[in-house]
Amino acid sequence: MTRVPFGVTVSPFILAETFKYRIRKYSQETKHSRHETVQMLNSTLYADDLSYGADTVAKALDPSQSAVEIHKETNMN
Repeated sequence: MTRVPFGVTVSPFILAETFKYRIRKYSQETKHSRHETVQMLNSTLYADDLSYGADTVAKALDPSQSAVEIHKETNMN
């Protein structure tokens, strides 16, 4: 495993691209029912922050739980 120290100028870019790469790869490797979550992660993730909203708590909770599962499956906490 290669590590990039926090604070290096390119660290945020590398982090963002790593997330996008893993999300794309997950999407290609699996035929899943999480298409909406994959699209949401791909379009609303900034560095390691997610900016997403919904009309109700229930509507926000499902993509949130799916996102956690996707990241677990790609070995990201």
